[in-house]
Amino acid sequence: MRIGALVERTVFGVMWLLWKGGEVLGLSDGGRGFGPGTPMVMPDEFAPVVPAPPPPPPPTPEVAAPAVALVGHTRSNTLHRATCRFAPPGDVARPFAERSVAEAVGFRPCKVCLQA
Repeated sequence: MRIGALVERTVFGVMWLLWKGGEVLGLSDGGRGFGPGTPMVMPDEFAPVVPAPPPPPPPTPEVAAPAVALVGHTRSNTLHRATCRFAPPGDVARPFAERSVAEAVGFRPCKVCLQA
């Protein structure tokens, strides 16, 4: 037997089984055979089991970080704005909330970002 004929017989056999054998396989709806326009009813035992999604985490309150407006360079004792291009990196930076506190400790203002 040719392979093509075997494939044809297999395909047509499966189609016939789905068309006429719906009642035998339990794929019928209301006693009619499975065919065009007939919905397929899946038994509950074969239904996929999908776990319920976990509940969403509770919302966390937004805590605003304190705004650091000024940063002092501990090696050169200069005071910069946090956005200044000459502001020190994190390992030599000391944050200040007010300019008067930094000047009282001994920091002098930057000539670029804190003029006069």
